[in-house]
Amino acid sequence: MRRDKDDGPLFSRGGSGPGIPDDELPPFNRGSDTSLAAAVSMRHARARQEAEVLRVIVASGQAGMTDKQIEAATGWAHEAVSARRNALMNKGLIHDVGRRLNPTGRSAVVWCARGRAPAAVSGE
Repeated sequence: MRRDKDDGPLFSRGGSGPGIPDDELPPFNRGSDTSLAAAVSMRHARARQEAEVLRVIVASGQAGMTDKQIEAATGWAHEAVSARRNALMNKGLIHDVGRRLNPTGRSAVVWCARGRAPAAVSGE
Protein backbone atom coordinates (compact mmCIF):
# COMPACT_ATOMS: atom_id res chain seq x y z
CA MET A 1 0.00 0.00 0.00
CA ARG A 2 1.45 3.38 -1.03
CA ARG A 3 1.52 6.21 1.51
CA ASP A 4 1.19 9.88 0.64
CA LYS A 5 2.52 12.59 2.91
CA ASP A 6 -1.07 13.70 3.65
CA ASP A 7 -2.15 10.26 4.90
CA GLY A 8 -1.72 11.28 8.53
CA PRO A 9 0.45 9.61 11.17
CA LEU A 10 2.18 6.35 10.28
CA PHE A 11 0.95 4.59 13.43
CA SER A 12 -2.59 4.59 14.70
CA ARG A 13 -4.23 3.70 18.01
CA GLY A 14 -7.05 1.89 16.25
CA GLY A 15 -10.24 3.11 14.69
CA SER A 16 -9.32 2.02 11.17
CA GLY A 17 -11.09 -1.31 11.51
CA PRO A 18 -14.76 -1.40 10.60
CA GLY A 19 -16.75 -0.61 13.73
CA ILE A 20 -13.83 -1.21 16.10
CA PRO A 21 -13.33 1.48 18.78
CA ASP A 22 -9.87 3.05 19.11
CA ASP A 23 -9.20 1.66 22.58
CA GLU A 24 -9.78 -1.95 21.49
CA LEU A 25 -6.87 -2.18 19.06
CA PRO A 26 -3.15 -2.15 19.76
CA PRO A 27 -1.07 0.32 17.73
CA PHE A 28 -0.58 -0.62 14.08
CA ASN A 29 1.04 0.78 10.94
CA ARG A 30 -1.68 2.67 9.06
CA GLY A 31 0.11 2.06 5.78
CA SER A 32 -0.10 -1.71 6.06
CA ASP A 33 -3.12 -3.95 5.61
CA THR A 34 -1.24 -6.79 7.30
CA SER A 35 -0.46 -4.60 10.31
CA LEU A 36 -4.16 -3.73 10.66
CA ALA A 37 -5.09 -7.40 10.33
CA ALA A 38 -2.58 -8.33 13.05
CA ALA A 39 -3.96 -5.62 15.35
CA VAL A 40 -7.51 -6.87 14.83
CA SER A 41 -6.43 -10.47 15.50
CA MET A 42 -4.68 -9.43 18.75
CA ARG A 43 -7.75 -7.62 20.06
CA HIS A 44 -8.97 -10.55 22.17
CA ALA A 45 -5.65 -12.34 22.63
CA ARG A 46 -4.13 -9.31 24.34
CA ALA A 47 -6.44 -9.53 27.37
CA ARG A 48 -5.85 -13.29 27.73
CA GLN A 49 -2.08 -12.80 27.53
CA GLU A 50 -2.13 -10.00 30.12
CA ALA A 51 -4.12 -12.26 32.44
CA GLU A 52 -1.57 -15.06 32.00
CA VAL A 53 1.40 -12.79 32.70
CA LEU A 54 -0.34 -11.40 35.78
CA ARG A 55 -1.16 -14.96 36.92
CA VAL A 56 2.48 -16.09 36.79
CA ILE A 57 3.68 -12.93 38.57
CA VAL A 58 1.07 -13.35 41.32
CA ALA A 59 2.00 -17.05 41.63
CA SER A 60 5.64 -16.06 42.21
CA GLY A 61 4.56 -14.37 45.44
CA GLN A 62 7.02 -12.12 47.20
CA ALA A 63 9.93 -13.43 45.12
CA GLY A 64 8.60 -11.68 42.03
CA MET A 65 9.76 -12.43 38.51
CA THR A 66 12.10 -11.01 35.91
CA ASP A 67 11.11 -10.84 32.25
CA LYS A 68 13.31 -13.88 31.57
CA GLN A 69 11.47 -15.84 34.26
CA ILE A 70 8.10 -14.78 32.83
CA GLU A 71 9.29 -15.86 29.37
CA ALA A 72 10.29 -19.28 30.76
CA ALA A 73 6.99 -19.68 32.62
CA THR A 74 4.83 -18.78 29.61
CA GLY A 75 7.02 -20.08 26.79
CA TRP A 76 6.54 -16.79 24.96
CA ALA A 77 9.05 -14.61 23.14
CA HIS A 78 10.51 -11.57 24.88
CA GLU A 79 8.51 -9.16 22.71
CA ALA A 80 5.18 -10.72 23.73
CA VAL A 81 6.11 -10.83 27.42
CA SER A 82 7.45 -7.29 27.56
CA ALA A 83 4.40 -5.87 25.76
CA ARG A 84 1.97 -7.55 28.16
CA ARG A 85 4.11 -6.74 31.21
CA ASN A 86 4.30 -3.08 30.16
CA ALA A 87 0.51 -2.98 29.84
CA LEU A 88 0.13 -4.43 33.36
CA MET A 89 2.64 -1.91 34.71
CA ASN A 90 0.83 0.99 33.01
CA LYS A 91 -2.44 -0.20 34.56
CA GLY A 92 -0.78 -0.19 38.00
CA LEU A 93 -1.25 -3.94 38.54
CA ILE A 94 2.46 -4.72 38.89
CA HIS A 95 5.52 -2.73 39.93
CA ASP A 96 9.31 -2.77 39.92
CA VAL A 97 10.57 -4.00 43.30
CA GLY A 98 14.29 -4.15 42.64
CA ARG A 99 16.93 -5.99 40.65
CA ARG A 100 18.32 -9.50 40.42
CA LEU A 101 20.92 -11.05 38.16
CA ASN A 102 19.50 -13.05 35.29
CA PRO A 103 21.18 -16.22 33.92
CA THR A 104 23.45 -14.14 31.66
CA GLY A 105 24.76 -12.24 34.68
CA ARG A 106 23.00 -8.99 33.82
CA SER A 107 20.87 -7.05 36.26
CA ALA A 108 17.15 -7.45 35.56
CA VAL A 109 14.06 -5.74 36.98
CA VAL A 110 12.00 -7.88 39.37
CA TRP A 111 8.23 -7.44 39.01
CA CYS A 112 5.67 -8.09 41.75
CA ALA A 113 1.92 -7.72 41.84
CA ARG A 114 0.78 -4.57 43.64
CA GLY A 115 0.20 -5.12 47.34
CA ARG A 116 2.85 -7.82 47.67
CA ALA A 117 5.90 -7.05 49.75
CA PRO A 118 9.07 -8.05 47.94
CA ALA A 119 11.33 -10.75 49.37
CA ALA A 120 15.02 -9.95 49.59
CA VAL A 121 15.99 -8.61 46.17
CA SER A 122 19.62 -7.96 45.53
CA GLY A 123 20.77 -4.49 44.51
CA GLU A 124 22.84 -3.78 41.45
